[in-house]
Amino acid sequence: MIPLVRPFRQGLNLGCGTAYWDGYINADVVAQWPGCKSADVVCDARQLLPFANGSFGTVYLGHLLQHIAQPYHAGCLAEVHRVLSVPGILVVTEVDMEIVLPRFLADPLDTPARELIWGEQGIIHGKGLVEADTHRHGFTEDSLRVVLGRVGFQVGARLRLHRGVFYELSLTATKEDA
Repeated sequence: MIPLVRPFRQGLNLGCGTAYWDGYINADVVAQWPGCKSADVVCDARQLLPFANGSFGTVYLGHLLQHIAQPYHAGCLAEVHRVLSVPGILVVTEVDMEIVLPRFLADPLDTPARELIWGEQGIIHGKGLVEADTHRHGFTEDSLRVVLGRVGFQVGARLRLHRGVFYELSLTATKEDA
């Protein structure tokens, strides 16, 4: 039995990494990334999340799915669906491979494009974080919509959350039933 963190009704930033959000519960598999605040909760998104059903009105997944292998996506998103309240809002941000892959193919030595495809792999955050910093999957808008829909989310609009981030793929989704 996993211990449950008390219900919050605020937001969950799952897979927070280096992006700690005030006012949210920041959860990550790494307790503290170099130079960043510690995660509020240390958990692995590939496993059962330590939160009660319907704990959060909003969940943000910022580049989380690309860090976990495809066989774990459905389980991770089912857990997000479970901890999201009704109605609840999910915002998912990933790298848009329809934008990044042509850039890489035009110049295979383009370091930013390589890092967006395969991750930083310890170059920036240190060799001890290679496992957490490697990218294992990529998405197009269509493929991300399919994955979210398969676990019961109603997928909404594409967003622009980050100014100047050419590769951004952000979608909203809602949980409308228990």
